[in-house]
Amino acid sequence: MNTTTETAAVERELTIDASPETVWEFLVDPEKAVRWMGLSAQLEPRPGGIYRVEVLPTHVARGEFVELDPPRRLVFTWGWEQSGDGPVSVQPGASTVEIVLTPEGRGTRLRFTHRDLPTPESAESHGHGWDHYLGRLTIAAAGGDPGVDSWLDEKGVGNDLDRLQRFYGDLFGWKMQSLPEMRYAMVEKEGDGIGGGLGQAQNGGPGHVTFYVSTDDPQATLDKAVALGGSVVMPVTELPQVTIALLADPEGHVVGIVKGM
Repeated sequence: MNTTTETAAVERELTIDASPETVWEFLVDPEKAVRWMGLSAQLEPRPGGIYRVEVLPTHVARGEFVELDPPRRLVFTWGWEQSGDGPVSVQPGASTVEIVLTPEGRGTRLRFTHRDLPTPESAESHGHGWDHYLGRLTIAAAGGDPGVDSWLDEKGVGNDLDRLQRFYGDLFGWKMQSLPEMRYAMVEKEGDGIGGGLGQAQNGGPGHVTFYVSTDDPQATLDKAVALGGSVVMPVTELPQVTIALLADPEGHVVGIVKGM
């Protein structure tokens, strides 16, 4: 009996105001690559060479280069290194990314395909990530500054991601986009604020939270945090220009609450 394994894919097309030669360098040069995606990159642009990018802390994508036809076509494999106790549904090298660059006027049309993903949910999760980073590539390759990756601006890391996602979602009314492949949840940006997210600590290591939250009623926020399973670290304190308080989430991570900034 023949068994057929169905896979899913992410497909995108975009136009970049730069030549294919320039865009190519942002795909294979480690220093240029991290301008649009990742904290660090180890890239060996040759068939069989390593492709390894630390996209976010403890979230490392790894594969190898398969085909290179500069500056027209690039193919490399993709997956995630183990970063905790849970399963990795896309193992390193288990899926394939293909990028085709075509001159278009004074710019470049980029056709992007990420195939061999195991499920539609995996494709949706990766698609959300690629939309974020391809947008940054469009800016960087055209000579602009995409700025600090908003997914790094405010981030909490813990050992029970689902529990923290529920806690902060209920406490602050945050809407989150789950990225199960990365054990990460992105806080949706609203208005002029900056984005952020929650991640799962690596290998059961200690969690930490690195954000502050503005609220109109610090005492009400503390009361709600306690009702949701958190605790008060410092009660509401009046200072000359601001009112502050500290709470701890269910895993003990301390978060600052402030009014008047």
